[in-house]
Amino acid sequence: MKKTKLQEIYEDKFNDNWNALLSYWKEHGHASPPHNAVWDYYNVGTFVSNVRTQFKKRTLSPEREHKLRILNFDFTPMASNNERRLKLLREYVQEFGRLPTTPENGKYKGENLLSFLASKRVAYKKGTLDENLVRELEELNERSEKLREWRHQKLKSSIDYWESRRAAKRRGQVEL
Repeated sequence: MKKTKLQEIYEDKFNDNWNALLSYWKEHGHASPPHNAVWDYYNVGTFVSNVRTQFKKRTLSPEREHKLRILNFDFTPMASNNERRLKLLREYVQEFGRLPTTPENGKYKGENLLSFLASKRVAYKKGTLDENLVRELEELNERSEKLREWRHQKLKSSIDYWESRRAAKRRGQVEL
């Protein structure tokens, strides 16, 4: 089937934008430019946004999808961001034994985890938060509570030990 003039124009436009995105990918190592990014005189940010919309609406042709997958194109960046931030939250809880609660401790490895949690709370209240994400965050919160309790008990037993040693020293029974 022969393409119409309009189809040829759209195909050329896609290819030009794809080539600019390829150039961006070679320079930056990813194909997720900011929305307002311009590269090689092409608005690759808007191009990426439009492609993701087409993918979501299932109107992106298989040929174009394949071409973008060559660049490891992320068609669902929100899900990828959630995964990355959940991984950082797990690390944070493991390291500090709690979830971030203040702006001072909310930044971790360059990510604002407190802001991420706040946005998820809003989505949860609106009823738009994915069930799997709800489950993950609840598990993190439970783990945070258990770690906090364990560390508190460990600290308390350590304090009790040293207080008993001091009391024994006062009685002349033990040297510190």
